[in-house]
Amino acid sequence: MTDPSMGRYPARIIDEAVEWQLRLETPTQEIELEFARWLAADPRHEAAFGAVCENWADSEIVVERPTGRDRKLARAPFYLRRSTYVAAGTCLAILVAAGLVVAVAAINQSEVISSARAATFETRIGEIRTFALADGTEVTLDTDSMLRTVAGSPRRVELLRGRARFAPAHSQHAFTVMTGRGNVRSNTGPFDVSLIAGRPRVSTIEGHTELEIAGSAGGPVILARNEQRELGPGGRVEKVAAGQLLWAEGMLVFDATPLGEAVTAMNRYNRTHIEAPSSAAAHRVTGAFSARQPDAFAMAVAALFSLDVTRTDDGTLVLRRR
Repeated sequence: MTDPSMGRYPARIIDEAVEWQLRLETPTQEIELEFARWLAADPRHEAAFGAVCENWADSEIVVERPTGRDRKLARAPFYLRRSTYVAAGTCLAILVAAGLVVAVAAINQSEVISSARAATFETRIGEIRTFALADGTEVTLDTDSMLRTVAGSPRRVELLRGRARFAPAHSQHAFTVMTGRGNVRSNTGPFDVSLIAGRPRVSTIEGHTELEIAGSAGGPVILARNEQRELGPGGRVEKVAAGQLLWAEGMLVFDATPLGEAVTAMNRYNRTHIEAPSSAAAHRVTGAFSARQPDAFAMAVAALFSLDVTRTDDGTLVLRRR
């Protein structure tokens, strides 16, 4: 029999919760990210989804709704996984994992500045800022990053450190981003330029970008929508994974990423650092995490790979084998 608590929520929300339970039978990363955003949209969503989970074994809750007819009932999968999706023991695991994603809404440190008032822009550790240059181009500067404008050239900037997203204002003249490895030009859609880990990389989000690579004998390289390439000789054009673009929302998405690389990415955003044993380097992390929650990331990874988490006197989170 269905729990009377189900009656506390509007029928529309219960229908949506049932639909999410069914959609999560065959999950993809996109579905899971949509689910996390649905949870964040209304505080009643999480409670209603929990009620649906508690009553999931009772087919009445599904059969009485169109979305559930002729569907196989199953538990939704746990959002974090090793290399494939695995079934969760309880819906609490789903909500905890999704919380690692939706928490970003509460900690986004972005800021909008109407016009550029200084030649140099810099972000602190954990900070993400969005501002407008004098020509109207919108720039989102990632954590621990630095950019400077070029005097007398409103459509030209130099990225000195970190990562930035550029949405060029409409103009007949291309907007140019200079780096030590070459220049990036575009007057169409937004694009990302990253200098993280000493590997300059350009990702085109919309429109196209033109790469002028230092030391290259060939002509410029053109990147179309959803294409990326390292800014150096011998780089290959690759597709951009959707999760790679979510850093501007304060979210880090990993897809079979070595644990050491995932830890390094998290440490860029936080003064509380994480240390992982070299013996765990073979572990690969897949999932989405709030960049500003190192404790949640460490606990999730520890649970996933049977590790212990201890905190040192200076606050460092140390992962150790049990």
